[in-house]
Amino acid sequence: MLIIASLQKKVLENLEEYKEVNLFLMGIFPIIGYKSYAVYYEINERFAGESKYSVKKMISFAIDGITSFSVKPIKLVFNSGIIITIVNILILLILFFFKYLIMTFLYCCLLYQKFG
Repeated sequence: MLIIASLQKKVLENLEEYKEVNLFLMGIFPIIGYKSYAVYYEINERFAGESKYSVKKMISFAIDGITSFSVKPIKLVFNSGIIITIVNILILLILFFFKYLIMTFLYCCLLYQKFG
């Protein structure tokens, strides 16, 4: 999708209110509240080389678009990390308990049976 913007001065003044470094314009235009229109066109095959947009740049652009307007994705990742950390600590404690305490108990029982 190609975005071509023709902006009036009052629209530019409203855009200046946003203090983000990586401003995601495709998402901000509808939020500002001014009318926008879709212009449909056919995309022809490129005749001058290849696109300079790598897959890494496109993924980065998509992530900027997702995280620019909401902190929910960031909170989701943070909360998922906390939950995964807690679960891993619990698993570590269970494994520690099993390996050192239960195995020691079983070893002592075997020694008691063998040597009385």
